Amino acid sequence: MGTIRAHSDSEIQARKDDILRSATDLLLHGDWGSLRLATVAEKTSISRPSMYNYYKVKEEIFLDLMIREYADWKADLETRLAPKLTREDFCTALVDSLWTRDLLTMQIALYSEVPQNKCRTDFVERYHSEVHQFYSWFSEVLARQFPAASEKARNGFLVQFVRYCVTFRGMIHFPEEQMELIKELGTFGELSDTKAICFDGLMLLSAGLDGERW
Repeated sequence: MGTIRAHSDSEIQARKDDILRSATDLLLHGDWGSLRLATVAEKTSISRPSMYNYYKVKEEIFLDLMIREYADWKADLETRLAPKLTREDFCTALVDSLWTRDLLTMQIALYSEVPQNKCRTDFVERYHSEVHQFYSWFSEVLARQFPAASEKARNGFLVQFVRYCVTFRGMIHFPEEQMELIKELGTFGELSDTKAICFDGLMLLSAGLDGERW
């Protein structure tokens, strides 16, 4: 590849894939604040000037990564949520899925810190369109899984679930020694492990999905 400009759609996509792979590695092993287009370029076969043919700012990379992560998450959930599940199994499936999605949970936690006004309009519009499609699909899943629940209950759960996802990154990476100290002090009584705590939280949020009044 080098500094030769890509011309075909497949070459352009290959370069974008290269950029997104490099950005993923840097995000998972560093932090958003220190990420630079120059550091992403250094980990690819693409020159820094060529990077600007694909992404003008790092925020555009962030949005494209989120689009890809949401698509991967949907594919995973389609498998996990294919059968009709009990509420307990449904919550277990959601927690198990999120527990494997390190980049997505990081990006959801960071989302409010990423200024979209730095991005070109087409990036922002594509991002919002794809995310809207994901949550529209998820709403259909809720209707299929919990037909006895009211629309208000399902919408209420969805809103709270989106907010709850912001906390998953912190829970997944909650320091074990800190958890052991909390347990030892007994401040909150007997505590489960962090994954079980996340499951308990989802069970509370989803209480109205069994057809109870919400």
